[in-house]
Amino acid sequence: MDGVREYLRSAWTFSECHWELVNIAVANETVLTERVDAFVINGRSVVLPLMGVFEVHNGKITVWRDYFDLADYRTQLQAAAAQ
Repeated sequence: MDGVREYLRSAWTFSECHWELVNIAVANETVLTERVDAFVINGRSVVLPLMGVFEVHNGKITVWRDYFDLADYRTQLQAAAAQ
């Protein structure tokens, strides 16, 4: 988790980051997560409800896909950038 957090901090400029896990399901080597990723960018809240799919092999994530409303996310990022 620390590695992911550090990558995101280097990729985007935000002052806060919180991940809320809403639901999780596991089948064999596939993990499904319903979660809410929330950031504060330039003092504005950016909230991203999403569905994540992880494939795990030998205890490591080998595939990571996230599905979310890109238009809503872009609108929030544009509003934060306008600050």
